[in-house]
Order: sequence, then C-alpha cells, then structure tokens
Amino acid sequence: PVSRAWSAVRHRVRRNIDEFDATALARLAVRDKVIARSNYAATLARWGDAFPVKVLLYDDIQSRPARMLDDLCEHIGIDTRFYAKLPDDILREAVFTGQKHPVPPGFADAILAKHEADIRAVEAATGRDLSHWRCPGTSDRR
Repeated sequence: PVSRAWSAVRHRVRRNIDEFDATALARLAVRDKVIARSNYAATLARWGDAFPVKVLLYDDIQSRPARMLDDLCEHIGIDTRFYAKLPDDILREAVFTGQKHPVPPGFADAILAKHEADIRAVEAATGRDLSHWRCPGTSDRR
C-alpha cells in the first residue's frame, strides 16, 4: 500500500513534487480515492466476484519472474513457451517508472495506519506473510 499510494501522489503532483512538504504529501495520500486504490483486499473481493482471480505479488516478479509468469500463463490458459525464452533480467525490468523521489519521512506511517486491516486481509486471502509491507525502510512496501 505504501508504494501504491506514493505512486498515486507522485502522479498527482507530477513535476511540482518538490514544492510540497512531507505533511502535505501525506495528506494527499490519505484521501479516500488514494486509500481506496491502495486497498488490495477490497479490490481482490470486487474482482473475485466477477473473475477467477490469481494473486501474484510484485515481490514474485523480483524473486522468481519466470515462475510467476508461468503461473500467470497457466491461470489464463495460454502457452508459456514464448515466455520461457525470456531471461529473468528482462522480466524484472521496470516499465513506466516515472521520476524517482524517495518516500518522505512520516508518509509510510500515515499510509500504514489506514491499511493495517487491509494487509491482514490480503495475508489471510493469499496465505502469504506480508510483514515487509509494514516495515519502514524496506525496499518494497507494496
């Protein structure tokens, strides 16, 4: 949720990000629309009502990209042979990353305060330990 909210705020303020202090950025991040888009449990429930959902985490792209892609292809019923030829470094390559700005102090805490129940629900739904989503300073707090 932290990375998702930070991405939304960066997109909203775009080139003027340096004109906002950490408190103002955190206020933008806890607006209902940003919180709703970062609420993975609610999103999974909505999509799960309409489609057979397969949960794949960004962490898996980084740690085992080929296996993650195989799982996805199998889930949607397509042949994996084309993708089997792609090296892991290509599969890990980020696309449309935008400008890099570090998460300001206090931002993560404001987001995590709003998403603790959501994180617990996603852990229950996926059977995955997402404690790293709660830890300030980790490389990926999605």
